[in-house]
Amino acid sequence: MLNMTSIRGFTLVELMIGLVLTSVLLLGVGMTFASIRVSLNNVSQLNNAQEVLRATQQILGRSLRSAQTVAVNGNVLTVQQQNPQNNQPDCHGNLRTAGAFTERFSLQADQLMCQVNNEADQVMVAGVLAVQFNISAQLADTGKPAAVRLVLAPAGLPARYPQRLEERPALTLDFALKTAIVQWAT
Repeated sequence: MLNMTSIRGFTLVELMIGLVLTSVLLLGVGMTFASIRVSLNNVSQLNNAQEVLRATQQILGRSLRSAQTVAVNGNVLTVQQQNPQNNQPDCHGNLRTAGAFTERFSLQADQLMCQVNNEADQVMVAGVLAVQFNISAQLADTGKPAAVRLVLAPAGLPARYPQRLEERPALTLDFALKTAIVQWAT
């Protein structure tokens, strides 16, 4: 025969304590998961902003380092390239073998575009919310540009970033016009 006094179940208080502890544990796991998702989203946005900055710096840096002269008209940067050896790459990465050429950088929608001579515009970088070009330094006694400042608002830069461009967080990139500086100095 079975002894009923030796079989014991859980009391209602024990079940309630177990339910509360399980609920707290599940709530903690859920909040941790949500926090990780937000962090991953922020990291992804920062990676995109970093890629926009890196690509913009690389493309404009190459063009501006070899620039003969530059001009800023509104938010269009015009870069004159002399191409003395007839083997200089343009902003699209194509080698130019027929002398001097002109590059025009502008923002259309959320894309930084480049036009070489009068050819069709091509997308250089996507994910640019706003851009501003300025001549930031001039060669002494000439008035010719020696440096260009670019203020860039890439998509994904945190809203708390202190510098602003058109109410968007932005970064500043400065480019020295190496060819123009060397020619002036010699």
